[in-house]
Amino acid sequence: FSGQSDICTAVPVSTRRHAQTHGLIGYFINVIGVRSEVDLRADFISLLIKVRAAVLEGHANRECPLDLVMQELKVERGLGRNPLFQVKCAEQPTAQGATSMPFGDLTARLWEIGSPRVHFDLSFDFHINDARIDCCFTYAADRFDEPTIRRFAQAYLGFAEKAVEAPHRSLADLSLSEPPLLLAQEEAEYASSSVLALWSSTVNRVPRSAAVCSETSRL
Repeated sequence: FSGQSDICTAVPVSTRRHAQTHGLIGYFINVIGVRSEVDLRADFISLLIKVRAAVLEGHANRECPLDLVMQELKVERGLGRNPLFQVKCAEQPTAQGATSMPFGDLTARLWEIGSPRVHFDLSFDFHINDARIDCCFTYAADRFDEPTIRRFAQAYLGFAEKAVEAPHRSLADLSLSEPPLLLAQEEAEYASSSVLALWSSTVNRVPRSAAVCSETSRL
């Protein structure tokens, strides 16, 4: 989707590994970055092995705060955008058994709520339910729209089906069934055979026109 071969994905992890934290009330979640280096010549099995190793390495260091990692990397922060990753992937637990729990005179009930605010440009969450896996995309509305996300989902499903059928084929052969970012646009035909030929033709036709503009100058 991104056209990149070196991808870092955010993965939320629990940090309640120690017995002292099991009974505490609070938010014990950290975020680790899982780096995936994709080689289109390799097969899907090889990619799975590399991603698994990266996930295990991240979990081995999951108690290292993300803020400390960002300080060590000396990355520049910006409001509303994480400098290390813009996509999150996480398995979400499914509530099992009773949906209410008594606490003396009180009863606590589980409510599923939606969040109007997103923390990443794109989040991919999945639930494992018996014989199926339910997946959900959550996206920033100022960067994506619903038709684009639907194409993401269709392309992802098509890729997953091909990978399961032929996991030893190269990733290049497991091509996406549809370009996920195909935009509706008008088509135009030009007489020039290349971009450079079109550029030269325009220069000859209007040699004094501006070629490059910035906030303060024109060339």
